[in-house]
Amino acid sequence: MVLLALRFPWLLLGLVWGCVTDQNQLNQFGKLVEKSKESPPAWVDLEPFVFHQTGDELHFVSQKSKVVELPLGLKQAQILTYTRLLDELQKKFRQSIEKSLSLSGRSLESHARLSQVIQASLRSSAKSLVLIKDFYFETYRRRSPNGGMFDQSSVYVLATLPLANIVPVAKIIALRLKEESAKDLQVAGETLENSLKVGE
Repeated sequence: MVLLALRFPWLLLGLVWGCVTDQNQLNQFGKLVEKSKESPPAWVDLEPFVFHQTGDELHFVSQKSKVVELPLGLKQAQILTYTRLLDELQKKFRQSIEKSLSLSGRSLESHARLSQVIQASLRSSAKSLVLIKDFYFETYRRRSPNGGMFDQSSVYVLATLPLANIVPVAKIIALRLKEESAKDLQVAGETLENSLKVGE
């Protein structure tokens, strides 16, 4: 647990100060034996794996259930957050570009390649684009079918994406599309570039 916290500093505060044990709480998951905060943060109730905008930030919640080894589960939950957030952002970029092309009366044939270019650009910028802001976990003690007891955790991760961070990445995507050999992708890059200029 300590090594994990050193590798992922955002976990440290909760692991040192936030773990709370409770031997009395019961629900459909079993007996609650540990949680990282006294009360679940409000963001835990947000719908997972979709964007929620507040002011100039996008919020994204991921959830990993049935975690047996908590240190490993915390690491996997962070990876899941990055993966699902970037997938959702890639979809938003692709839909926006395709809509802009359609409105201008132009068609796109290289759909698969468009997704690849967007995905590669997002993944190369992930660490500067996405901020892991908070986490929360609950561990329940459950009875197995053979009568034994085992612990199982649910892990929640909150990531934030400042809207200001999206523009530099969009410029990278536009540049890479303009460098593609397919004419429709070049046009897609020009369309994205022009839309960014309008927004400046």
